Amino acid sequence: DKNELNIYPNPAVNDFRLSLSLENRSDLKVTVRDLSGRLVKTMSAKNVPAGTESLKVDVSNLSTGTYVVTLINGTEVRSSKLIIKK
Repeated sequence: DKNELNIYPNPAVNDFRLSLSLENRSDLKVTVRDLSGRLVKTMSAKNVPAGTESLKVDVSNLSTGTYVVTLINGTEVRSSKLIIKK
């Protein structure tokens, strides 16, 4: 599914990576929300080069639980669930 976000490792402990397939240099934004929709983490990456294969996101400050990770690349928005286990 093109709109599915590939996250690994999942479950994660202190950080995870997002698989990317960038065709052009891009400004990316990553948000992490808990299941009640509360924003718990935001990360921006500017001018990520085309061909970059992954983006590392630090979640060491988040508690055990299930979260929704969203990657925003211009008008393209993709989300997936992430489980954090401490």
